[in-house]
Amino acid sequence: MIISNRILNILYIGFACTFLFICVAPYLFLAQYTEAFTDDYTIGLVLKRVNFFEAQFQWYSNWTGRYTAHALASLLHPIAYGNLGGLWFFAILMQGVFYSSLYFFIKSLLPQLPRVPRLFVFAIITLQYLWLIPSTSEAFNWIPASFSYQLGASLNLLFFGLLLKNKERTKRTRLLLILLTLFIPGTSEINLFIFCSGLFITSAFYYWNDKKIDRFLALILGIGIFFSLFSLLSPGNSNRTSIIKEMSDGKPGDILFAIKAAIIISKQQIMMWILHSPFLVSNVLFLCALFSTGIGPSKKPNMFLILLFFFGFIGTYLFLHVLFPFKTGIIYMPERLLNVTSLFFIICWFSFIAMLWFAFSFKNEQEKVSENYSNTFAGATLVLLGLFCFSQLLIPNKIQNAWRDLLSGDAKRYSEQVHSRIRLMEESKGKHLHIAPIKSMPYSICASDIKSDSLHWSNQAVAEYFELGSIQIDSTITYK
Repeated sequence: MIISNRILNILYIGFACTFLFICVAPYLFLAQYTEAFTDDYTIGLVLKRVNFFEAQFQWYSNWTGRYTAHALASLLHPIAYGNLGGLWFFAILMQGVFYSSLYFFIKSLLPQLPRVPRLFVFAIITLQYLWLIPSTSEAFNWIPASFSYQLGASLNLLFFGLLLKNKERTKRTRLLLILLTLFIPGTSEINLFIFCSGLFITSAFYYWNDKKIDRFLALILGIGIFFSLFSLLSPGNSNRTSIIKEMSDGKPGDILFAIKAAIIISKQQIMMWILHSPFLVSNVLFLCALFSTGIGPSKKPNMFLILLFFFGFIGTYLFLHVLFPFKTGIIYMPERLLNVTSLFFIICWFSFIAMLWFAFSFKNEQEKVSENYSNTFAGATLVLLGLFCFSQLLIPNKIQNAWRDLLSGDAKRYSEQVHSRIRLMEESKGKHLHIAPIKSMPYSICASDIKSDSLHWSNQAVAEYFELGSIQIDSTITYK
């Protein structure tokens, strides 16, 4: 059977739309049940006591140098205005920003790829990322974590997408790049390191390729380093690190231990993708899209640069997992950090695969392959492996969990229970409250609950915000 371009495009669109609906739709529907928890109340507390500018100085001096994340949370979080509703809007907004940035980056990375195969590539990378994303709640539903980590990752995608797309930079593009250079270092340390590493490698590549220094890149690299130091040298970082060390049961500050921990964590993450997600299938489908369109760069990639890129991104990926074990002395990474490192690996890996494909596929050889044969091969591969991906949804994964939280009603019940709690807390000023635990925690949208210990920091934050004597979970109490 010979497949025409029209039929192949229909297959691409069909699979792309199906993949995107399966993996994106549950999180968009779940957004309506987003509620405030943990650090949301600490933001509300600070802004109850001081104004916006005093709050920024207080956070920078006493807790962290993430000036962008805290400024955005202070300006945009509904709790800053005494409102605990409306968080659904930010959950949808964060998803929209992320997907738009990812699509824009793919479009800039593969500018010759036609629109339909590009949509398909976007769909399979999105599917791959959401299949085993460490924590969607900390990515999209928890505003403090979203503004610190997922937003920073989205801004990185936008920044490097602009660099790839516009080598002849307009004034508008230059302004956007400078603004992003100011904002990204203030989101989180992990996004800061990704940004600086990527910008340094990009600058070195342009110098290698053009045999001259790109003055604008040198300028924004200097600006990026300056604001990175402003973030990293915050007095609050030292305070936060000392608190983490006091709470740690490990041996903080041991670099050899941190490197060993980074290798263990990185290996676990990569093995999870290979063994518990359609990672290898995604690679084949990605190559299928490149093969069927026959696109290629005007200049064949240099093998030395490809290897340099590979070892550079692997080295950066490992380094990103060194920082937290070094601070804490334990083999562990918070899921909000793993959200970012997972995205970094997936994007860099598919970029590496594209570079390899362009290096080993010659245009004159591709032209010998008939268009019908190319389309037939690509179409057959797409159908077989696409159906295989659907069958893998029967195996437990984060997308399946999201659909379960939505369709079982757990997310709706969770939202109703939180609203019931809020009414009770608003009516109980000065009292010592014992409240029921959430019946079934929908982890797709909620990372944690307050504890049974009234002295836990999250319990104290909630108690102070609602002016309670104390609050704690009591498992002997149940919701009606």
